[in-house]
Amino acid sequence: MTEMNFTKYLQTVPLHNGSFDLFVPLQSDIQQAYLEQKSVDANADFPYWAKVWPSAIGLSMFLQAHPQLLQDKQVLELAAGLGLPSLVAAKYAQSVCCSDYVKAPLDFVEASADHHQLTNIDYQIINWFTVPSTITADVLLLSDINYEPAAFAVLFEMIQVFLAKQTTIILSTPQRLLAKPFIAQLLAFSTFQTEIEVLENGVSVWVQVLLLQQ
Repeated sequence: MTEMNFTKYLQTVPLHNGSFDLFVPLQSDIQQAYLEQKSVDANADFPYWAKVWPSAIGLSMFLQAHPQLLQDKQVLELAAGLGLPSLVAAKYAQSVCCSDYVKAPLDFVEASADHHQLTNIDYQIINWFTVPSTITADVLLLSDINYEPAAFAVLFEMIQVFLAKQTTIILSTPQRLLAKPFIAQLLAFSTFQTEIEVLENGVSVWVQVLLLQQ
């Protein structure tokens, strides 16, 4: 997406345990930047990072309910977008690495972390297609990554690599029909799963959360 200075404003996200404020972009800024990018590149990626998705909220609710999974752990979030799970995790974890494949969303996460005076988060540009082999974590957070079938094989391989490193993976996903085969592959590694109701514009969205371990 075209580099530009997006206007930041605080959005309050309701969680099970109170609410959480984080910075989000003006959608008019996002639309303008996307249209500009499309005018020079018809295959420009849609800026999915620019919204707080129900799966991120559901994962954050799960983390609040199970802080022992994060206590004193090194946490990594891939494809974090606006980073709500990373920000919630930082309340309990020893350290959090919040990552996405572009820089723009990480600027918002950093602003949110500063707002909450969180000092145990760092930020990295990481593409899940090419995660460096040197990267390790006690806990890996994945929120709504399974939206593009063409990427499922790569995602499954990446998940297997982290599981082989004894990383605990916490994955949240909306119940998309197209993602059912991908989720079915992961059930062999699932030690716990639950469903969490998230309200989006007054409509219930059910988010599935899987705890994956080798």
